[in-house]
Amino acid sequence: MRIFTIALGDYPHTEPLKTAKLGSPDFTLDFQTVKPVNRAFAPMARERKFDISEMAIATVLQAIAHGVEITLLPVVMAARFQENALFVRADSPLKGPADLKGRRVGVRAYSQTTGLWLRGLLAHEYSVAPSDIAWTTFEGAHVAAKTCWACCARARLTPPSSAPMRRAIPICACCFPTPKPRARRSSPNTASFPSITWSSSNRNWRASRALWRCLLRPSPRR
Repeated sequence: MRIFTIALGDYPHTEPLKTAKLGSPDFTLDFQTVKPVNRAFAPMARERKFDISEMAIATVLQAIAHGVEITLLPVVMAARFQENALFVRADSPLKGPADLKGRRVGVRAYSQTTGLWLRGLLAHEYSVAPSDIAWTTFEGAHVAAKTCWACCARARLTPPSSAPMRRAIPICACCFPTPKPRARRSSPNTASFPSITWSSSNRNWRASRALWRCLLRPSPRR
């Protein structure tokens, strides 16, 4: 019997597979422990580490575009609306997405799915093109191929202490994936368009912490 290595997140619809309630007599699934599951995206895109892997739509499309031999299956693991993943400080003078023209916005990676959807929304719904914003990133792309964008700059985070560098990066808004409702909590210092919510659940990544602290500086700047 053939064994397939697989990396999937924990969802109600994957539970029957992971607990062997649902299976096949023709093959066995060897589930790999990768938490959070987005840590499986880069190894899959760069070295095809697993036989099967959950992947963000932006990552898999970029991988295919750069010649990585993987196949996209029409099986959705997770989906959400991205509009309330764009955050500003609660005391920011910005009143809506259209005000982001000429401003600096932080995002964990320019290539991440949340940022991709938000750039599309800004362009099509608010006439704010990606080139109208100065983007600051804190991580590279999951796909190994080197890609540069003229409107995008990488923040320098120097270990072991990046606090001085964080304070030197002025951003007026940032993009974060929408938190799960059960993990959501209010924050008096941040506001999204239009809600005022933020979750710290599963935000352990160094780049995300740096991005969030840049936004929570004492005074909002460009």
